[in-house]
Amino acid sequence: MTIFKGYMLVIKHNLGSVFLYFGIFIVISIANASFYDDNNDARIETKTVSIAIFNEDNGVISTGLESYLTSIHVVKQLENNEDIIQEALYYRDIQYVINIPQGFSESIQTQEAILEVTKVPGLSDGYYVDAQINTYMNQVYAYRAAGFSELQTIQKIEELQTISADIHLVQDPSNRDDKKIKMWFSFLPYLFITVICGIISIILITFRNKELRKRMLCSNVSDKRLNLIALLSFLIVSSGVYIVSVGLPILMYHEYSISQPILYMYLINALAFLLVSLAIAYLVGTAMDTLNSINSVTTLLSLGMCFLGGVFIPQYLIAEEVLVIAKFLPTYWYILLNDTLGQSLNKSSELMHTLGTCIGMQLVFAFACICIALAISKAKIQE
Repeated sequence: MTIFKGYMLVIKHNLGSVFLYFGIFIVISIANASFYDDNNDARIETKTVSIAIFNEDNGVISTGLESYLTSIHVVKQLENNEDIIQEALYYRDIQYVINIPQGFSESIQTQEAILEVTKVPGLSDGYYVDAQINTYMNQVYAYRAAGFSELQTIQKIEELQTISADIHLVQDPSNRDDKKIKMWFSFLPYLFITVICGIISIILITFRNKELRKRMLCSNVSDKRLNLIALLSFLIVSSGVYIVSVGLPILMYHEYSISQPILYMYLINALAFLLVSLAIAYLVGTAMDTLNSINSVTTLLSLGMCFLGGVFIPQYLIAEEVLVIAKFLPTYWYILLNDTLGQSLNKSSELMHTLGTCIGMQLVFAFACICIALAISKAKIQE
């Protein structure tokens, strides 16, 4: 019992980092799930800004610029009075004011044309209009330098404005009602690796201390019982992490999860990766000798495996060359099954085959980690 209390003290000492990772995980998961509300369809729209234009030049170029801005934004008619303009900007009746001075069109040839603009400080609307004006003026300079007349320049620019690009949004193929559950379970690998490795690896390295190990060997506790105590401690940690991780989405999104016929497959997939995380933690705790090295390796493994495997970036957006490498990682197979479950409504023979393949690959990786850890442990004992 004394040794078991020692394990619990080490776990209690590291609860702060556990709660920190859980907090980060919950915030990220809820934020991502919120993007999949029923009324949150993605749209690409041109932003319209309220502007005022004072054209004192009335040349061909200045008139073309005024027409261009009028076709995009809402142009309000104001008296060219500084007090009136300042008041309109203050009350946000307009966000941008353009004053085209006399002689503006003539100064185009020397590329010394200057526009007087006033905008509300700190608003992105001003930078947005700035970019549009700069684009227009760069086109004017290019055509004029190529020998086009002012009228031809405006005509060419108007032709360019009629050219549009076809934009296709990449849609997540998952079922809408299941996306929140799927997104939550998608981030579990990062939580499992960081928390399990962060605790169990530290426990292993703490109890591998030579003086502490000698005292334990001098006690009347057998090696078999010591291993059982360690196994019980690991089981308590992993069970607590697993129950909280899979219980939260079921409680938060019960309207989706309760009616989900394949929910148990999500749970099996998460359990399989929990075993993978335990194996990784055992390997890291066996191979590393200092707490700093454990933290560094845990961070490297968690971020590297999650980025390559598709935890942070959807697999359908990752290059095929990267996915070839990712197939050697358990996160790839976890996310592959998770995405397949997100696209399925009911059990099928194909789904069951994917389940068996992905779970099997994860367990193979866990077995490989344990074998390597045992080899390292044997080598250290011989030393």
